Amino acid sequence: KLQQMKTRLLSLIILLSCFSCTPVLRMQILQPANITIPPNIYNIGLINRSVSGKSDRVLNVLEGILTGENIGEDREGGDKAILGLQNALQQSERYHLVLPALAPARIAGGLTSAEVHDICRQYKLDALIVLEYFDSNSIVNVTQGKRNEKVKEETVEVIFYKANARLNVNTKWKMYDDSTGSIIDLYDSEDYLNFSNEGPNPDAARMGLPQKRYAINRTGEHAGMKYGARIAPYWITVEREYFKKGSGDLKQAAKFSKNGIWTKAIDIWKRETLNNDPTIAGRANYNMAIACEREGNLELALQYAKNARDQFGLAKAATYYNLLNKRLSDQQVLEFQLKRNQ
Repeated sequence: KLQQMKTRLLSLIILLSCFSCTPVLRMQILQPANITIPPNIYNIGLINRSVSGKSDRVLNVLEGILTGENIGEDREGGDKAILGLQNALQQSERYHLVLPALAPARIAGGLTSAEVHDICRQYKLDALIVLEYFDSNSIVNVTQGKRNEKVKEETVEVIFYKANARLNVNTKWKMYDDSTGSIIDLYDSEDYLNFSNEGPNPDAARMGLPQKRYAINRTGEHAGMKYGARIAPYWITVEREYFKKGSGDLKQAAKFSKNGIWTKAIDIWKRETLNNDPTIAGRANYNMAIACEREGNLELALQYAKNARDQFGLAKAATYYNLLNKRLSDQQVLEFQLKRNQ
């Protein structure tokens, strides 16, 4: 599994850009899940049995500012949370997701161990993830602001209004292990997304905010993706700035790397690690560390970063060394998390 991860890392399209004249390498790396699920869990099913806190309380009138709200919208938001989790798990090599997601049960709430076993046996599941609770609420604020704008060659002060809406969702997830009949993960989460719009008056600013249903669905999907990162390794995009200044050779190597000719860039950097000028040598070692990370060789990357820090006193290398150490620790966790019982 880890070798597949490295292969994917090498095959990714890596973009180079110049920001403040500093070349940047962008790449994707696999992060370990927040918790480690037992290796016997592979085939997973999802089900929405969520209830809403609105079923036993009076709606707050202020919550209707985003054009109304009802229990049905929360039910749909729960479905979107399941969709977000489904998308997260489909991007991971850790599990096999039984699709489509199981149809929502008519009776909401928790399941007995017997019910879990019946569902798992029917769909050949190792575990069942249940969304048991989904509730949303919103807060809208309107503020006044001023800015200078040019109108017919004149600079005038313009007053505007900005409406900010924060959509909050509360979810409760349970993960059942069919082999033991136990709950192996219980997770209560509070998530939110912000939405904003400007207008010439408060009403115009509010009217430009998204429909309530849209905001709930977006935030629900976000909550599901977040829970996916809790139980499954996930990919993130990182950026690494490297050096192109200091010598003509470093500039030439930067041009090669920008054009995707990494072998020639690495040849130059490797040679320059032995430069008599400590500034050039330190930067070359730092660049070599990034090149090695790009190739998936974290141990060698760590050594080059250590050289840049200890031998040549490159302050930036200390931070990068610590980052690489963290990546090595994460890799050990990943190796364990990606294992499963055959």
